Amino acid sequence: MLFSSGSSHALTVADTTDLSFGNGTDDVAFSVGFWIKWAAVPSGDEHFFNKGDGSSAQEYDVYFKKSSNRVVVQLQDGTMAKKEWAEFAFN
Repeated sequence: MLFSSGSSHALTVADTTDLSFGNGTDDVAFSVGFWIKWAAVPSGDEHFFNKGDGSSAQEYDVYFKKSSNRVVVQLQDGTMAKKEWAEFAFN
């Protein structure tokens, strides 16, 4: 469990298959849960957690999208060849 009581805090961990869904053939479901409480709505996009190298090699990304005031859950196959996402209202 990780608690943060400030801004601009980040936790980085080494790449591991334990944080992956699988290999595209033998995928395994896993879940993630979190709570967040902001003093005010952010002035820009805020990423909650993701797995990837910051470029096109992403597996998943969960973030607040300021332009639509929605939380976005994005799943990718690690190559951008397949990409799915859903957006949820933020109230």
